[in-house]
Amino acid sequence: MAAPQIHLTRVQETSAGRALLQGVLNHARQYVEESFGHRLTGVEGAQLFELLHRDVDAAEHRVYAIDLHHGVSKTVGFITLGLGYPHWDGGYVHFLVIDERYRGAGHARTAVQILEEIAAAEATRMRLKAYPPDSGVVAFWQAMGYTESGRFPVSFVPPAGLPMHYTLLEKQIVPVSTVQAQRA
Repeated sequence: MAAPQIHLTRVQETSAGRALLQGVLNHARQYVEESFGHRLTGVEGAQLFELLHRDVDAAEHRVYAIDLHHGVSKTVGFITLGLGYPHWDGGYVHFLVIDERYRGAGHARTAVQILEEIAAAEATRMRLKAYPPDSGVVAFWQAMGYTESGRFPVSFVPPAGLPMHYTLLEKQIVPVSTVQAQRA
Protein backbone atom coordinates (compact mmCIF):
# COMPACT_ATOMS: atom_id res chain seq x y z
CA MET A 1 0.00 0.00 0.00
CA ALA A 2 1.30 3.47 -0.92
CA ALA A 3 2.27 5.98 1.75
CA PRO A 4 -0.25 8.74 2.48
CA GLN A 5 0.17 11.96 0.50
CA ILE A 6 -0.46 15.53 1.61
CA HIS A 7 -2.29 17.97 -0.68
CA LEU A 8 -3.28 21.58 -0.07
CA THR A 9 -6.77 22.55 -1.20
CA ARG A 10 -7.84 26.17 -1.18
CA VAL A 11 -10.84 26.64 1.11
CA GLN A 12 -13.54 29.09 0.10
CA GLU A 13 -15.49 31.15 2.58
CA THR A 14 -18.70 29.12 2.42
CA SER A 15 -20.68 27.16 4.99
CA ALA A 16 -18.85 24.00 3.86
CA GLY A 17 -15.47 25.76 4.19
CA ARG A 18 -16.32 27.05 7.67
CA ALA A 19 -17.46 23.57 8.76
CA LEU A 20 -14.28 22.00 7.40
CA LEU A 21 -12.01 24.38 9.33
CA GLN A 22 -14.17 24.16 12.45
CA GLY A 23 -13.75 20.38 12.39
CA VAL A 24 -9.97 20.82 12.46
CA LEU A 25 -10.18 23.31 15.33
CA ASN A 26 -12.40 20.95 17.29
CA HIS A 27 -9.64 18.33 17.17
CA ALA A 28 -6.73 20.69 17.83
CA ARG A 29 -7.94 22.43 20.99
CA GLN A 30 -4.83 21.91 23.13
CA TYR A 31 -2.45 23.26 20.48
CA VAL A 32 -4.79 26.10 19.56
CA GLU A 33 -5.18 27.16 23.19
CA GLU A 34 -1.41 27.07 23.78
CA SER A 35 -0.41 28.84 20.56
CA PHE A 36 -3.41 30.89 19.46
CA GLY A 37 -5.66 30.84 22.52
CA HIS A 38 -5.78 34.59 22.59
CA ARG A 39 -7.16 34.59 19.05
CA LEU A 40 -8.90 31.32 18.17
CA THR A 41 -10.46 29.93 21.34
CA GLY A 42 -14.23 30.04 21.05
CA VAL A 43 -14.18 31.24 17.44
CA GLU A 44 -16.72 29.54 15.21
CA GLY A 45 -18.38 29.80 11.83
CA ALA A 46 -18.12 33.09 9.96
CA GLN A 47 -15.95 34.53 12.74
CA LEU A 48 -13.25 32.03 11.85
CA PHE A 49 -12.75 33.35 8.32
CA GLU A 50 -13.04 36.93 9.57
CA LEU A 51 -10.21 36.25 12.01
CA LEU A 52 -8.10 34.39 9.46
CA HIS A 53 -8.39 37.41 7.15
CA ARG A 54 -7.81 40.09 9.78
CA ASP A 55 -4.37 41.02 8.43
CA VAL A 56 -5.50 44.24 6.79
CA ASP A 57 -2.15 44.96 5.11
CA ALA A 58 -2.30 41.94 2.79
CA ALA A 59 -3.94 42.36 -0.60
CA GLU A 60 -4.89 38.68 -0.59
CA HIS A 61 -5.56 36.05 2.07
CA ARG A 62 -5.69 32.36 1.27
CA VAL A 63 -6.76 29.50 3.50
CA TYR A 64 -5.68 25.98 2.51
CA ALA A 65 -6.97 22.71 3.91
CA ILE A 66 -4.22 20.19 4.57
CA ASP A 67 -5.62 16.99 3.09
CA LEU A 68 -4.20 13.57 3.83
CA HIS A 69 -4.85 11.28 0.88
CA HIS A 70 -4.59 7.55 1.43
CA GLY A 71 -7.24 5.99 -0.78
CA VAL A 72 -9.66 8.66 0.40
CA SER A 73 -8.99 12.25 1.44
CA LYS A 74 -9.31 13.54 4.98
CA THR A 75 -8.68 17.10 6.07
CA VAL A 76 -6.17 17.02 8.93
CA GLY A 77 -5.33 20.70 9.24
CA PHE A 78 -5.19 24.12 7.65
CA ILE A 79 -2.59 26.73 6.82
CA THR A 80 -3.04 30.36 5.78
CA LEU A 81 -1.06 32.58 3.43
CA GLY A 82 -1.09 36.36 3.11
CA LEU A 83 0.28 37.99 -0.05
CA GLY A 84 0.59 41.47 -1.52
CA TYR A 85 1.92 43.61 1.33
CA PRO A 86 2.80 47.24 0.64
CA HIS A 87 5.88 47.06 2.93
CA TRP A 88 6.96 43.42 2.47
CA ASP A 89 7.69 41.57 -0.77
CA GLY A 90 7.04 38.16 0.71
CA GLY A 91 4.32 35.84 1.87
CA TYR A 92 3.14 35.51 5.44
CA VAL A 93 1.99 32.37 7.24
CA HIS A 94 -0.58 33.39 9.83
CA PHE A 95 -1.89 30.05 11.04
CA LEU A 96 -0.80 26.41 10.80
CA VAL A 97 -3.08 24.03 12.68
CA ILE A 98 -2.99 20.22 12.59
CA ASP A 99 -5.62 17.92 14.10
CA GLU A 100 -4.07 16.50 17.30
CA ARG A 101 -4.79 12.96 16.11
CA TYR A 102 -2.42 13.50 13.14
CA ARG A 103 0.38 15.49 14.79
CA GLY A 104 3.93 14.17 14.77
CA ALA A 105 3.64 12.39 11.44
CA GLY A 106 5.35 15.03 9.29
CA HIS A 107 2.13 16.41 7.78
CA ALA A 108 2.84 20.00 8.91
CA ARG A 109 6.35 19.84 7.46
CA THR A 110 5.03 18.65 4.10
CA ALA A 111 2.23 21.24 4.11
CA VAL A 112 4.74 24.05 4.71
CA GLN A 113 6.92 22.83 1.85
CA ILE A 114 3.92 22.78 -0.49
CA LEU A 115 2.80 26.24 0.67
CA GLU A 116 6.30 27.59 0.03
CA GLU A 117 6.13 26.20 -3.52
CA ILE A 118 2.77 27.92 -4.03
CA ALA A 119 4.04 31.20 -2.57
CA ALA A 120 7.26 31.09 -4.63
CA ALA A 121 5.24 31.94 -7.74
CA GLU A 122 4.58 35.37 -6.19
CA ALA A 123 7.13 35.94 -3.42
CA THR A 124 10.80 35.51 -2.61
CA ARG A 125 10.52 35.34 1.16
CA MET A 126 8.21 33.99 3.81
CA ARG A 127 7.59 35.39 7.29
CA LEU A 128 5.61 34.42 10.37
CA LYS A 129 5.19 35.20 14.06
CA ALA A 130 5.61 32.37 16.55
CA TYR A 131 4.00 32.39 19.98
CA PRO A 132 4.95 31.47 22.64
CA PRO A 133 8.41 32.70 21.55
CA ASP A 134 10.54 29.96 23.13
CA SER A 135 8.41 26.95 22.33
CA GLY A 136 8.42 23.88 20.16
CA VAL A 137 6.62 26.01 17.58
CA VAL A 138 9.76 28.12 17.08
CA ALA A 139 11.93 24.97 16.93
CA PHE A 140 9.64 23.51 14.24
CA TRP A 141 9.98 26.59 12.03
CA GLN A 142 13.73 26.76 12.57
CA ALA A 143 14.00 23.12 11.48
CA MET A 144 12.15 24.21 8.31
CA GLY A 145 14.92 26.73 7.57
CA TYR A 146 13.37 29.85 9.11
CA THR A 147 15.62 32.14 11.14
CA GLU A 148 14.71 34.49 13.95
CA SER A 149 14.70 38.10 12.78
CA GLY A 150 13.38 39.77 15.91
CA ARG A 151 11.12 39.77 18.92
CA PHE A 152 8.21 42.14 19.16
CA PRO A 153 5.55 42.96 21.76
CA VAL A 154 2.26 41.11 21.39
CA SER A 155 -0.88 43.10 20.59
CA PHE A 156 -3.02 41.17 23.07
CA VAL A 157 -3.05 40.42 26.77
CA PRO A 158 -1.58 36.91 27.12
CA PRO A 159 -2.78 34.51 29.79
CA ALA A 160 -0.99 34.85 33.13
CA GLY A 161 2.59 33.70 33.03
CA LEU A 162 2.98 33.75 29.24
CA PRO A 163 5.46 36.08 27.51
CA MET A 164 4.58 39.56 26.31
CA HIS A 165 6.39 39.14 22.98
CA TYR A 166 6.46 36.88 19.96
CA THR A 167 9.31 35.71 17.72
CA LEU A 168 9.42 36.85 14.09
CA LEU A 169 10.88 34.24 11.73
CA GLU A 170 11.82 34.58 8.05
CA LYS A 171 13.06 32.43 5.19
CA GLN A 172 14.17 33.05 1.61
CA ILE A 173 12.26 30.87 -0.83
CA VAL A 174 13.27 30.01 -4.35
CA PRO A 175 10.95 31.37 -7.06
CA VAL A 176 9.36 28.67 -9.20
CA SER A 177 11.04 29.98 -12.38
CA THR A 178 14.48 29.59 -10.73
CA VAL A 179 13.72 26.00 -9.69
CA GLN A 180 12.52 25.19 -13.21
CA ALA A 181 15.65 26.76 -14.75
CA GLN A 182 17.90 24.78 -12.39
CA ARG A 183 16.19 21.52 -13.39
CA ALA A 184 16.53 22.22 -17.15
